Order: sequence, then C-alpha cells, then structure tokens
Amino acid sequence: MSALQFLPAIEMLVFNVLTVGHCCHRKYSAIRTFFVFGLFTALLFLISIRLPGGPFWQNSELALLGFFYIIPLRYLYKEKTSLLLVIMCICWTYTMGVHTLSLQIARLITSGSLLPYYLLTESLLFIGTMLPFYRQIVPKFAFILNNIDTLGKQWYNYLSLSS
Repeated sequence: MSALQFLPAIEMLVFNVLTVGHCCHRKYSAIRTFFVFGLFTALLFLISIRLPGGPFWQNSELALLGFFYIIPLRYLYKEKTSLLLVIMCICWTYTMGVHTLSLQIARLITSGSLLPYYLLTESLLFIGTMLPFYRQIVPKFAFILNNIDTLGKQWYNYLSLSS
C-alpha cells in the first residue's frame, strides 16, 4: 500500500482540524495538540490498513473511522461532547463534499489511475474554496457556537439535528 493513498485523508483531516481549532478553545499548547492528533491519526491509519475495502480515497466507508476523532477532540478542547459532534459533522459535510466531487471529476477525466487526478482535484478545490469558507462561513458558525447558550435549547437542538 502506497503512502500516497493516505494523502487525501490527511488533507481532509488537516482542513477539519484547522476548522475545529478555529471554532473551539484548546486546553493545551498547539504542539501538544498536534502531537496528540498525530499519534491518534497514526493509530487510525494502522487500523484502516487492516480493514477490507481498499484505500480511503476510493472507499468512503472508512470515513466512519473519523467518528473516533471525538476522543482526542474531547481531550484537547474545552467544549462539550455534543457541541464537538456538531462541529465535527459540519466540517465533515464540507470535506466529504470536496472528496466526493474530486473523486467524480477524477473518474470523468481518466479511466486509468485515479489517484493523481483525485489528489490534484481535491487540492485545487480546497485551495479555491478555503479562503471563502474561512472568511464567510466559519466566523458565522463560530459566532453561533459561542452564543448558543443565549439562544436557548431549542436552537441548539435545531443546529444539532440539521448538521
């Protein structure tokens, strides 16, 4: 199994971690946070190698392993588990959308090796949409999350269900 096969998942993970870091309050230093995420990611990659189904970038079922990231998120950030799950799901909506679109574009471009086209497309989509996402969507989302207590339980439940 080539190390290149893990690049799409790592790219998605970096984007998700950056977004969570922007929306949440860290308990520990950036170095410790990076170290914990690195160890946890290595552990999940070792587990995913043993699972059937092929590489992540072709088989999105392995994305379900991402739910286990609630463990380091809960350890590293001050927010409640339920709020961390909402943030995780919103981030995944975006990154899985980019993943799916990239894979479909790569399949339209070539019938041969998909990985190079997939990686290029995914990277270009992330680069092209990252700035608008961080300038327009993340600040509004962070504001809602930071003020959710003042809005009441009904709005929190609505946000949780919609994500």
